[in-house]
Amino acid sequence: MNGAQALFKALTDAGVTTCFANPGTSEMQLVYEIGLTANVRPILCLQEDVVTGAADGYARMKGSPAVTLLHVGSGFANGIAMLHNAGRANTPVINVVGANASYHQPNYPEHELINGRVIDLARVVSHWTREARSASDLGELGVEATVLAKTGKICTIVAPTNFHWEDATPPPIPPAASHRPMASPDAIGHAAKMLVNGKKTGLVLGNLALRGDPLEIAGRIAAKTNAALLSETFPSFSLARGEGRPIVEIIPYYLEAGLEFLKDFEQLIFVGALYPVATFAYRNKPTLKSAPRCALFTMASADQDLLAALQLLAKATGLGYCRDHASDTSGDHGSNRRINGRNNRPNALCANARQCSPSRRSCHQWSENIRCDRRCTLP
Repeated sequence: MNGAQALFKALTDAGVTTCFANPGTSEMQLVYEIGLTANVRPILCLQEDVVTGAADGYARMKGSPAVTLLHVGSGFANGIAMLHNAGRANTPVINVVGANASYHQPNYPEHELINGRVIDLARVVSHWTREARSASDLGELGVEATVLAKTGKICTIVAPTNFHWEDATPPPIPPAASHRPMASPDAIGHAAKMLVNGKKTGLVLGNLALRGDPLEIAGRIAAKTNAALLSETFPSFSLARGEGRPIVEIIPYYLEAGLEFLKDFEQLIFVGALYPVATFAYRNKPTLKSAPRCALFTMASADQDLLAALQLLAKATGLGYCRDHASDTSGDHGSNRRINGRNNRPNALCANARQCSPSRRSCHQWSENIRCDRRCTLP
């Protein structure tokens, strides 16, 4: 087994199989090994920003890591813009960047950066970056990268050419899936108290809280507590919309519009979202879109388990939550789960289910945040 084989075995053993690539001479051994295996799905892209942008979109939709294969520092630099977007969204992406052979780098061939190394360039848009020190190291780094990427991290492996073809030991067995850290119970308790203190409150969602079960639970919380359901200005992962889903208002981009939109809010609770800062600073203008008197509180960050945090907040506000929610942590498939044409999640969306007519078994009630157009099963 050589280093390239060890790397791809580490990735595919962890279920990471799709590789968006724009390779060059220093990646030819990697390309050759991809061609010998049916376990890796290669997708050739004609420019590096397309590589990283496609990997970002694929990983967001699938909810699992994509791999990029890029050619030395300059090729990686061409893909930085889309990696910046992916990093801000906590998208799971693993970059493999070829580099000159370790013994050739001191000769300063034309691909070497004039004042640094590829790993220095990679750090600015990666949560985790490593350069392989041996062929066997490639497999070990592949295992480590897959574990971290699955928690929403950008991971970059710099792979000197000679380690692709040199002999390597098989990679370690991938560990069990890593889980995102839980939000603090104190933070959840504090947010629950804020929701019932009578002040005008916004529940600001971001990242994975804007889709699937986290969004539905947040909608139920907002409906019960009369909080406004808000979204970060640019949904950092994806925003699920359509019939039967909670209505989410997006905080406006322009500073003046954002200030007007948030002027009456006395407190904002953030779940997977950052504070509503202005994109740019303006002379004699505030840098936050919220009012100076508005209390800002982060209940859970995008790095944490947002589904679990919202489930616990629902329980703390007296809602409880459906068992089905535990089965869908990142996707949007739970919104359409039906059996025999009927909604199999009683009262999952409608805060006014008890007001439904028993004879019609149908609810078209409006709440401040939720419209339910599906059948509701009365308790």
